[in-house]
Amino acid sequence: DVATHFNMLNLADKRKYYQRAETYQSTAVKDALTIMKGALSLPANIDAINDADPDFEKVQIFRRLAGQLASEAASAKSNNIDIDPDEIAQRLLSSVGEDLDVAVKRLVVDQANLIVEQLVGIGNFVVERGDFATAVSILSKLIIAKRDNDQSTLGDIKTGLPGLIKQKATLIEAMK
Repeated sequence: DVATHFNMLNLADKRKYYQRAETYQSTAVKDALTIMKGALSLPANIDAINDADPDFEKVQIFRRLAGQLASEAASAKSNNIDIDPDEIAQRLLSSVGEDLDVAVKRLVVDQANLIVEQLVGIGNFVVERGDFATAVSILSKLIIAKRDNDQSTLGDIKTGLPGLIKQKATLIEAMK
């Protein structure tokens, strides 16, 4: 929005946004942002992520970190000090470790609930959202049936053996 409305800004706001843009142009800041984006396992185009996307919480954490990074970079620049992109990225990431753990846990639980919904929808199994122990038991039986090529147990389940094993691992992770 700033680029579109730049000519309508007063001189103080133009100076403020120019300095912010200059900060984000710094190679060290770009490197730190890349490190943080990689550590958070975010896709390249985070602007396309909306609140319905599973990565939304991680993007919010990333944006908060980017703001802290910009502040530290501006402070370092005013003191004529170089910043170490790796050190600053690791320090900032460690400061949000708990928030990140919560976001990742919520993502795993959401994925596990999707697996439960698939079991109910495709396999007509009786299991409720959040009942991951029952879902693990069902998947264990499906894995054995897949290995034994037991079509009577598999029914409409078309997922391959590696997919079933991965789904079971997701459910186990969600139970932790």
